[in-house]
Amino acid sequence: MVSPITADLLLLGVASAGTLIGALLALVPGLHIYNVAGIALLLATNHSLPLSADS
Repeated sequence: MVSPITADLLLLGVASAGTLIGALLALVPGLHIYNVAGIALLLATNHSLPLSADS
């Protein structure tokens, strides 16, 4: 069983990593959330990106 302090630190680490990745991606010119969503949609329709538990 994971202690609550360890779980909180893990959550903070994941949130910080996501913020850092988002900040770095924001530096790429022309990259917009709609472009990323379109790429994710294309990958999902080609079954290259699993978005659900269905196989």
